[in-house]
Amino acid sequence: MGPLFVSCAIWVALITLTSPIFAQDIPSYQGTIFPLQKNEGTPDLFPMPPCGSFALEEATIDDMQQAMARGKLTSVQLTLCYMQRIYQLQSYTNSLLQINPDALQIAAARDADRKAGRVRSALDGIPFIVKDSIASRDHMETTAGSWALLGSIVPRDAHVVKRLRDAGAVLLGKAALSEWADMRSSNYSEGYSARGGQVRSAYNLTVNPGGSSSGSGVAVGSNAIAFSIGTETDGS
Repeated sequence: MGPLFVSCAIWVALITLTSPIFAQDIPSYQGTIFPLQKNEGTPDLFPMPPCGSFALEEATIDDMQQAMARGKLTSVQLTLCYMQRIYQLQSYTNSLLQINPDALQIAAARDADRKAGRVRSALDGIPFIVKDSIASRDHMETTAGSWALLGSIVPRDAHVVKRLRDAGAVLLGKAALSEWADMRSSNYSEGYSARGGQVRSAYNLTVNPGGSSSGSGVAVGSNAIAFSIGTETDGS
């Protein structure tokens, strides 16, 4: 059980206990979200519950926007539901390196603007992640998966991150990757980094998923995020 897996669960628990605003949006589900041996080889191995009354599994961004426009879904709910999905899958797929501690506050601000009639774009309120080699000027680190850059603070957002923030998208976290975007070694496993360990394919947990934007692809493929950003160096 990795630190992200544990911290995600603790974070949701603390939010539930300390903030009645967010607590009402915590997704509830009567079944288990954890894999059962009896469901091996079936789509029920990692069941994805609805996000409130919204069917989030394989939902498109347009679907999410329509639900938010009708008042059936909020950005905070979306963010929490994806956090639950990450908690469910992380120890198996290992697709994320870190969760943005400001994600729920950002989502709440987007919901407040929407309620006031201000919607920035078709991406407003939609959670996303970026590869850990893409800079974000916030409370997250940008390390390219390496221990050497742990604690690094970048001077500004990467251009793509700034544009997405301006469009109202909610940065939920940083995706795992092949360390240094495939430049760590000429002989290693795609999707491996010293900081994040081995990312696994969303469809076959016994193989690596390719890379170097491994976590970005796996997170979307496993319905752990609405969309993600990777980069192309020589393999993605």
